[in-house]
Amino acid sequence: MEYLKQIGWRTCCFLLIGLGVLACKPEEPRLPIAEEALVPILKDMQLAESIIQQQTFNIQDSLVERYYKVIYKTHDVQKQDLDSTLAILRREPAIMDRVYTKVLEELSKEEVKE
Repeated sequence: MEYLKQIGWRTCCFLLIGLGVLACKPEEPRLPIAEEALVPILKDMQLAESIIQQQTFNIQDSLVERYYKVIYKTHDVQKQDLDSTLAILRREPAIMDRVYTKVLEELSKEEVKE
């Protein structure tokens, strides 16, 4: 009888630990640029890309560079931080989806204003 109590106690402990481990979801990676700051940056990048794509002449590369420099300066971010953040987003589709949903919402608001 004492042996059954020990087995029952051990089994309960293992079950609780197992359930605890399964219930824990992995922690999301920390983005170098917070989502709140990232959304307006990505919105501006999307707008810049849209403007650049409408150009018919062959200096699009220099336009990209100019627009992006203005975006970095306007939002006070470093290219390296943005590149690191975008690399994390590519590896984390759930975070990317959440961020780009916000970006699309902001772009929609801009469209309504016009």
